[in-house]
Amino acid sequence: MPFRGIAVENRVKNGDARHLATGEIVVKLMVQIPCLNEEQTLPATLDDIPRSIEGIDVVEVVIIDDGCTDRTVAVAREHGVDHVVSFAASVTRSRRASTFA
Repeated sequence: MPFRGIAVENRVKNGDARHLATGEIVVKLMVQIPCLNEEQTLPATLDDIPRSIEGIDVVEVVIIDDGCTDRTVAVAREHGVDHVVSFAASVTRSRRASTFA
């Protein structure tokens, strides 16, 4: 049964999405989670993400740190997140501020 609520993207480069070593087509799912001080709620969210889905070869989790001041990034790493993208200042707050300027 497919996992609902997550878009599956088969990235195609140069008209092909083949694994370099085997030549097989690889389907990769990258779950992106934007975070701003989610230390308390992030563990439950990460636990709910399946790491194995039928028809998907690789599932990776990306945390987008939108200027967290708590332990969100540390908690993410402790829970085995694959990638962390960090912004020095909150992009969300910056966008809101420019909207009202």
